[in-house]
Amino acid sequence: MLDPVGHNITESIVRFHEFHRVYPEIPVFLGVGNVTELMDVDTIGVNAVLCGIGVEVGASILFTPEFSDKAQGSIMELKRASEMMMLSGIRESSPKDLGLDLLCIKEKRRRPESLLPENAIQARSSKGWRIDPAGPIRIRTVADRISGNGGFIVAEHENTSVVGKNAREVMDTLLELKLVSRLDHAAYLGRELEKAELSLQFNRSYAQDDAF
Repeated sequence: MLDPVGHNITESIVRFHEFHRVYPEIPVFLGVGNVTELMDVDTIGVNAVLCGIGVEVGASILFTPEFSDKAQGSIMELKRASEMMMLSGIRESSPKDLGLDLLCIKEKRRRPESLLPENAIQARSSKGWRIDPAGPIRIRTVADRISGNGGFIVAEHENTSVVGKNAREVMDTLLELKLVSRLDHAAYLGRELEKAELSLQFNRSYAQDDAF
Protein backbone atom coordinates (compact mmCIF):
# COMPACT_ATOMS: atom_id res chain seq x y z
CA MET A 1 0.00 0.00 0.00
CA LEU A 2 1.17 3.51 -0.77
CA ASP A 3 1.67 5.72 2.25
CA PRO A 4 -0.68 8.73 2.31
CA VAL A 5 0.31 12.29 1.42
CA GLY A 6 2.09 13.86 4.40
CA HIS A 7 3.31 10.47 5.59
CA ASN A 8 6.19 9.63 3.21
CA ILE A 9 4.26 8.95 0.01
CA THR A 10 7.39 9.79 -2.01
CA GLU A 11 9.48 7.19 -0.15
CA SER A 12 6.83 4.52 -0.64
CA ILE A 13 6.72 5.23 -4.40
CA VAL A 14 10.51 4.94 -4.53
CA ARG A 15 10.35 1.59 -2.71
CA PHE A 16 7.89 0.27 -5.30
CA HIS A 17 10.10 1.55 -8.10
CA GLU A 18 13.25 -0.03 -6.63
CA PHE A 19 11.49 -3.37 -6.07
CA HIS A 20 10.33 -3.47 -9.68
CA ARG A 21 13.82 -2.57 -10.89
CA VAL A 22 15.39 -5.44 -8.94
CA TYR A 23 12.59 -7.97 -9.53
CA PRO A 24 10.96 -7.00 -12.86
CA GLU A 25 9.42 -10.47 -13.29
CA ILE A 26 7.36 -10.30 -10.07
CA PRO A 27 3.87 -8.74 -10.44
CA VAL A 28 3.37 -5.68 -8.24
CA PHE A 29 0.18 -5.08 -6.23
CA LEU A 30 -0.29 -1.33 -5.68
CA GLY A 31 -2.82 -0.14 -3.13
CA VAL A 32 -3.74 3.52 -3.62
CA GLY A 33 -6.68 3.83 -1.22
CA ASN A 34 -4.59 5.39 1.56
CA VAL A 35 -3.92 8.37 -0.69
CA THR A 36 -7.48 9.06 -1.82
CA GLU A 37 -9.16 8.29 1.52
CA LEU A 38 -6.82 10.50 3.56
CA MET A 39 -7.05 13.63 1.41
CA ASP A 40 -10.05 15.94 0.98
CA VAL A 41 -9.60 16.28 -2.77
CA ASP A 42 -11.79 15.04 -5.62
CA THR A 43 -10.52 11.58 -6.48
CA ILE A 44 -10.74 11.74 -10.28
CA GLY A 45 -7.45 13.47 -11.00
CA VAL A 46 -5.72 11.88 -8.01
CA ASN A 47 -6.60 8.38 -9.20
CA ALA A 48 -5.43 9.18 -12.73
CA VAL A 49 -2.02 10.34 -11.46
CA LEU A 50 -1.72 7.33 -9.14
CA CYS A 51 -2.52 5.04 -12.04
CA GLY A 52 0.20 6.71 -14.10
CA ILE A 53 2.66 6.20 -11.25
CA GLY A 54 1.51 2.59 -11.00
CA VAL A 55 2.39 2.01 -14.63
CA GLU A 56 5.86 3.49 -14.13
CA VAL A 57 6.59 1.33 -11.05
CA GLY A 58 5.41 -1.81 -12.84
CA ALA A 59 2.10 -2.34 -11.05
CA SER A 60 0.01 -5.22 -12.37
CA ILE A 61 -2.91 -4.69 -9.98
CA LEU A 62 -4.33 -1.44 -8.64
CA PHE A 63 -6.44 -1.65 -5.50
CA THR A 64 -8.71 0.89 -3.83
CA PRO A 65 -11.71 0.72 -1.51
CA GLU A 66 -14.65 3.07 -1.74
CA PHE A 67 -15.02 3.40 2.00
CA SER A 68 -15.92 7.07 2.33
CA ASP A 69 -18.55 9.05 0.43
CA LYS A 70 -15.88 11.27 -1.13
CA ALA A 71 -14.12 8.21 -2.61
CA GLN A 72 -17.20 6.79 -4.32
CA GLY A 73 -16.45 6.11 -7.98
CA SER A 74 -12.74 5.46 -7.41
CA ILE A 75 -12.92 1.97 -8.91
CA MET A 76 -14.46 3.28 -12.13
CA GLU A 77 -11.93 6.12 -12.21
CA LEU A 78 -8.98 3.74 -11.85
CA LYS A 79 -10.42 1.46 -14.52
CA ARG A 80 -10.74 4.32 -17.01
CA ALA A 81 -7.31 5.67 -16.04
CA SER A 82 -5.74 2.24 -16.57
CA GLU A 83 -7.27 2.08 -20.06
CA MET A 84 -5.82 5.51 -20.79
CA MET A 85 -2.35 4.51 -19.56
CA MET A 86 -2.37 1.26 -21.53
CA LEU A 87 -3.40 3.07 -24.70
CA SER A 88 -0.83 5.82 -24.22
CA GLY A 89 1.80 3.12 -23.65
CA ILE A 90 0.90 1.47 -26.94
CA ARG A 91 1.05 4.83 -28.69
CA GLU A 92 4.20 5.86 -26.78
CA SER A 93 2.57 9.17 -25.95
CA SER A 94 1.28 11.13 -22.98
CA PRO A 95 -2.26 10.19 -21.85
CA LYS A 96 -4.00 12.87 -23.91
CA ASP A 97 -5.90 12.95 -27.21
CA LEU A 98 -6.71 9.27 -26.79
CA GLY A 99 -10.42 9.38 -27.54
CA LEU A 100 -11.22 8.68 -23.87
CA ASP A 101 -10.58 10.80 -20.80
CA LEU A 102 -11.52 11.54 -17.20
CA LEU A 103 -12.58 15.15 -17.77
CA CYS A 104 -15.82 15.48 -15.80
CA ILE A 105 -15.87 19.12 -14.68
CA LYS A 106 -13.31 20.99 -16.77
CA GLU A 107 -13.44 21.23 -20.56
CA LYS A 108 -10.72 20.12 -22.96
CA ARG A 109 -11.68 22.96 -25.33
CA ARG A 110 -13.95 25.90 -24.49
CA ARG A 111 -16.71 26.96 -26.83
CA PRO A 112 -16.47 30.48 -28.33
CA GLU A 113 -17.83 33.20 -26.03
CA SER A 114 -20.27 35.86 -27.20
CA LEU A 115 -20.54 39.55 -26.30
CA LEU A 116 -23.31 41.15 -24.25
CA PRO A 117 -26.01 42.79 -26.38
CA GLU A 118 -26.06 46.58 -26.21
CA ASN A 119 -29.76 46.78 -25.31
CA ALA A 120 -29.59 44.18 -22.51
CA ILE A 121 -31.92 44.56 -19.51
CA GLN A 122 -30.44 43.81 -16.09
CA ALA A 123 -32.04 40.68 -14.66
CA ARG A 124 -33.55 40.84 -11.18
CA SER A 125 -35.48 38.54 -8.89
CA SER A 126 -39.26 38.86 -8.70
CA LYS A 127 -40.56 40.44 -5.51
CA GLY A 128 -43.81 38.55 -5.64
CA TRP A 129 -44.45 34.85 -5.10
CA ARG A 130 -47.69 32.91 -5.22
CA ILE A 131 -48.48 29.25 -4.72
CA ASP A 132 -49.37 27.43 -7.91
CA PRO A 133 -53.13 26.69 -7.88
CA ALA A 134 -52.27 23.27 -9.28
CA GLY A 135 -50.44 22.53 -6.03
CA PRO A 136 -46.84 22.25 -4.78
CA ILE A 137 -44.39 19.63 -6.03
CA ARG A 138 -41.64 18.02 -3.95
CA ILE A 139 -38.50 16.86 -5.75
CA ARG A 140 -36.01 14.28 -4.52
CA THR A 141 -33.66 11.62 -5.88
CA VAL A 142 -33.57 7.87 -5.28
CA ALA A 143 -30.63 5.58 -5.99
CA ASP A 144 -31.05 2.84 -8.61
CA ARG A 145 -30.62 -0.24 -6.40
CA ILE A 146 -30.98 -2.67 -9.30
CA SER A 147 -28.32 -1.48 -11.74
CA GLY A 148 -26.21 0.37 -9.17
CA ASN A 149 -25.73 3.20 -11.66
CA GLY A 150 -27.18 6.66 -11.19
CA GLY A 151 -30.71 6.84 -9.92
CA PHE A 152 -34.15 8.37 -10.40
CA ILE A 153 -35.66 11.83 -10.06
CA VAL A 154 -38.94 11.78 -8.15
CA ALA A 155 -41.46 14.64 -8.40
CA GLU A 156 -44.31 14.23 -5.90
CA HIS A 157 -47.59 16.10 -6.31
CA GLU A 158 -50.28 15.24 -3.75
CA ASN A 159 -51.31 11.70 -4.80
CA THR A 160 -49.27 11.59 -8.02
CA SER A 161 -45.55 10.81 -8.25
CA VAL A 162 -43.59 11.18 -11.49
CA VAL A 163 -40.33 9.21 -11.72
CA GLY A 164 -37.71 9.61 -14.44
CA LYS A 165 -34.03 9.44 -15.28
CA ASN A 166 -33.64 13.03 -16.47
CA ALA A 167 -35.09 16.48 -15.88
CA ARG A 168 -36.68 16.87 -19.28
CA GLU A 169 -38.85 13.75 -19.20
CA VAL A 170 -40.01 14.50 -15.66
CA MET A 171 -40.90 18.09 -16.56
CA ASP A 172 -42.64 17.04 -19.79
CA THR A 173 -44.74 14.55 -17.85
CA LEU A 174 -45.69 17.10 -15.17
CA LEU A 175 -46.86 19.48 -17.89
CA GLU A 176 -48.71 16.73 -19.74
CA LEU A 177 -50.57 15.80 -16.55
CA LYS A 178 -51.37 19.51 -16.01
CA LEU A 179 -49.73 19.46 -12.56
CA VAL A 180 -48.13 22.88 -13.22
CA SER A 181 -50.17 25.97 -14.10
CA ARG A 182 -47.87 28.96 -13.49
CA LEU A 183 -44.85 30.00 -15.56
CA ASP A 184 -42.81 30.98 -12.51
CA HIS A 185 -43.52 27.58 -10.93
CA ALA A 186 -42.50 25.83 -14.16
CA ALA A 187 -39.25 27.84 -14.26
CA TYR A 188 -38.51 26.98 -10.63
CA LEU A 189 -39.19 23.28 -11.20
CA GLY A 190 -36.95 23.31 -14.28
CA ARG A 191 -34.06 24.64 -12.20
CA GLU A 192 -34.58 22.13 -9.41
CA LEU A 193 -35.01 19.17 -11.76
CA GLU A 194 -31.78 20.09 -13.54
CA LYS A 195 -29.97 20.23 -10.19
CA ALA A 196 -31.40 16.82 -9.32
CA GLU A 197 -30.19 15.39 -12.65
CA LEU A 198 -26.71 16.82 -12.10
CA SER A 199 -26.57 15.35 -8.61
CA LEU A 200 -27.25 11.90 -10.07
CA GLN A 201 -24.70 12.44 -12.83
CA PHE A 202 -21.99 13.41 -10.34
CA ASN A 203 -23.11 10.91 -7.66
CA ARG A 204 -23.93 13.64 -5.14
CA SER A 205 -26.77 14.00 -2.68
CA TYR A 206 -29.66 16.35 -3.49
CA ALA A 207 -31.96 18.46 -1.34
CA GLN A 208 -34.60 20.72 -2.85
CA ASP A 209 -33.78 24.46 -2.62
CA ASP A 210 -30.20 23.77 -1.47
CA ALA A 211 -27.30 25.02 -3.59
CA PHE A 212 -25.68 22.38 -5.79
